[in-house]
Amino acid sequence: MFMDGNIARIQADIENFLRSKANGRTLNLGNNFKLYYIKTQVDTSFITRDIQQVYFSNNIDFDKYFQTMVSPIDKNENMYSIGTGLVKGDIIAIYNNQLVRIIGAQKVQSRGVPDIEREASFEGGAEGFNEVITTNLNLVSHYYRSPSLTTKNYTVGKKGHNNLVVVYDSAYVDKELLKEIMKRLSGIDADMVQSLNGLQQLLWKHQLLIPRMLVTQRPDRVTDYISKGKIAIFLDGTPTSLILPVSFHDFMKTVDDEYLLPVPAVFLIILRYLALLLSITMPSAYVAIISYNPEVVRVQLALSISSSRIGVPYPSFIEVLIMLILMEFLVESSLRLPKTIGQTATTVGGLILGQAAIQAHLVSNIMIIIVSTVAISNFMIPVISMNLAVRVIKYILLILVSFTGVYGLYLGMYCLVYYVASIHTFNLAYFNPVEKIGEGRIKLMHRREQ
Repeated sequence: MFMDGNIARIQADIENFLRSKANGRTLNLGNNFKLYYIKTQVDTSFITRDIQQVYFSNNIDFDKYFQTMVSPIDKNENMYSIGTGLVKGDIIAIYNNQLVRIIGAQKVQSRGVPDIEREASFEGGAEGFNEVITTNLNLVSHYYRSPSLTTKNYTVGKKGHNNLVVVYDSAYVDKELLKEIMKRLSGIDADMVQSLNGLQQLLWKHQLLIPRMLVTQRPDRVTDYISKGKIAIFLDGTPTSLILPVSFHDFMKTVDDEYLLPVPAVFLIILRYLALLLSITMPSAYVAIISYNPEVVRVQLALSISSSRIGVPYPSFIEVLIMLILMEFLVESSLRLPKTIGQTATTVGGLILGQAAIQAHLVSNIMIIIVSTVAISNFMIPVISMNLAVRVIKYILLILVSFTGVYGLYLGMYCLVYYVASIHTFNLAYFNPVEKIGEGRIKLMHRREQ
């Protein structure tokens, strides 16, 4: 605790700090009672209702009441930590020559519980996370009513001081995994952490293309993973949750797979894997067959493809590259344009560009079919981070095939599968094909992390 001389010094420092803030306030309620806060960060009705009215009431022992809502400020704390608390919405009080901190008065601006936009479902709920951690934790607790549900608070970012909460079921989580994640969170050395995608790059330094952690907006999906021993991370200001560790199969699943009957669920999963394969291989296979190895397909199909390319002045590699890049332009523009015109503009643009390219003999008819199939297949991958990875991988494979033909396609797929199979996330095999239903606890493999 602070002595009288130290209180006078820190009081002067707080007042100087608040003078630098346009909304800094000092409220004097008596000779031995002062409040310091930033008006825009604090719920002023809390001060009126829970402090002022109680302080001037004759029916309540304010001394006992006040001790239930404050925490003392240790003498080892400096002005930087106190100022950080003021910016985050704390109230600093001097009461009976004691310097204390009042928490729980932060002003929280929330848009309420939104509808889920990114992960639509046939059967699941429509409630999604928003940018406020307390709301997100409330949704998780609503879906997962277990006394073993545990939360731990952290602050990340040397300048941003963003609130972060780790959520897990203490009855099922692997203790070694939890210890490793806590160690990595404590060791984060960054000025600002404003998104979960940025956080996962800090937790896992060497992920360049293949995502190792899953981001979701669905409370029911988070609770399902928590029940299987996995860990969820929430970051203030982010309407999603980060799940870890995950396998490749988690990126190809949706929440509907848990709700539907087994046969339809398996059918949809097979469709997604087929779409993944088509998205990666179709452009490369087209170039390999046209330019290098037409003998690998039936003669009639090879002649049909060749006749459709009559008048096209470019080699097949350039033809495919032009159309794929144009498709990327349409996808990105649809994301950036306002929703009211984005869908219409990209649909009309795609039709006009495709038709004009065919009439100008810049591309073949079958090329339009391939590009459309690839675009549709990309959208069938349910998780955006894996969707983006697949979009990049097909270009890498396309460049390899342009030099080596069908052999490059085989070699590229072999290297890709080998690389993904060699990945371990927190010593858990990333390419574990099927997750055991009802297993509950994650068994860590004692292998070197790669």
